Amino acid sequence: MLLIKTASLKAACLLASKKDVRYYLNGVNIRSTAQGVIVESTNGNAAFQDMADLSPGASALDFTIPIAIAEKLSKHKGATLAFTQLVDGSYECNEFKFKSIDGNFPTIDRVMPTAGQLDGLGTFDFDFELLAICQKAMRIATGKVDFFRLTTQTSGGALMHRETEQYPRCVAMPLNLNKVYKDN
Repeated sequence: MLLIKTASLKAACLLASKKDVRYYLNGVNIRSTAQGVIVESTNGNAAFQDMADLSPGASALDFTIPIAIAEKLSKHKGATLAFTQLVDGSYECNEFKFKSIDGNFPTIDRVMPTAGQLDGLGTFDFDFELLAICQKAMRIATGKVDFFRLTTQTSGGALMHRETEQYPRCVAMPLNLNKVYKDN
């Protein structure tokens, strides 16, 4: 059994793809690591991650919940959700039985900047609606109506986070204005 925070799943649903041709993005990925359980999603332009402590006796799992099931589970009134892997390879949570989306969920850690990579020196253009969704996801995940710092790195991307904590976090990719200006 693997426990995650309901708020983390709800926040991840905001940044998960819904009808992307890259079918493996159309859901929320759950994976257990030595540090804890990571809940993550991406729509190709932004990504969200949150981490919960690994519960004692938890299974080492890595699966992607289809977005339709994830959205239903995110409405759960309890603080946590428990996932169990069944013998046929499917998963169960709150009487919902589902199969993991087949395919490899992208390694979001590769684009998620770390504190040492953030310099605040880059000047980029961002889609403000996308940043608003990141802000909403962070508020849901933390349960606080705060504003979260957005720090850029010279290689692109901006990390939205709380200075005192590593998780939850959201990364947004800048707009490619060279293409926009060429097309106009």
